[in-house]
Amino acid sequence: MKIGTIREIRRAGLAVTHVIHRHGLSEAAAKEVEAALIDYTPGLANITPGSGKERGPANAVQLDKLYARETMEPDPGHKLLYLKTRDDRMKERGSLYEAVREAWKVNLETAKDADHVIAVIKNVCRGVFEPKEWKPVPDRPGRYGFDGKEVVGDVATAYVGKLVPEDKRGRSEKQYSR
Repeated sequence: MKIGTIREIRRAGLAVTHVIHRHGLSEAAAKEVEAALIDYTPGLANITPGSGKERGPANAVQLDKLYARETMEPDPGHKLLYLKTRDDRMKERGSLYEAVREAWKVNLETAKDADHVIAVIKNVCRGVFEPKEWKPVPDRPGRYGFDGKEVVGDVATAYVGKLVPEDKRGRSEKQYSR
């Protein structure tokens, strides 16, 4: 596709222009700039989109929902297990429960001790589940899953839709709180 675009430019009697927008950047900063430029520039022949999907184009309403959220304050009496998943995993598996119920590398004793599983997507609690039983996931050595039920009422109201505490944010797929 990209080579076809270049050929079309040349057939039109034009030259391909090379523009270096930023230089001397760290690799991480260069990827951010590249992702922003790919997102911003329509009609590019890039096979893959910008790599900054989670911080990519958004409108003010979307950003307000994401960043103007209240941060949850975990009840000290609750033993919480934070499991981080993604929107695409939830869509693929059909529900938030199915997206978070397996297959995790967890300390089984810590997991069994948890009162509630906090399902986290993009640092926001999207649901609370009460695990009834933890068990090994077939064909996934060292990984576990739980059977349980969604929590409703006061506990869900206290957590769902709120940002998880700052020390529970980050890239890992699981984090624990005691």
